[in-house]
Amino acid sequence: MLWEVHVPRRVVKTLLRFPARDIRRLQEILGEFARDPWKGDVVKIKGESNLWRRRVGNYRIFYSPEISTRKVEIKEIERRTSTTY
Repeated sequence: MLWEVHVPRRVVKTLLRFPARDIRRLQEILGEFARDPWKGDVVKIKGESNLWRRRVGNYRIFYSPEISTRKVEIKEIERRTSTTY
């Protein structure tokens, strides 16, 4: 059964600022969230009740899965820097 993935407009705007090659890769990963939001390099963020992080190269996708409704809310996509966390 597939998950519904919601990407807010502000996250899409952030995504469009990245290089085209990276955008394509991140779009592939977002598509994978529909099949399995825990696939890949995924870690729960400490101190948060329902916030997870998936590492994709130099990028981090922060998201909240809602198990009961099978929805994934993408919170942020950031390029990894010394101040990402």
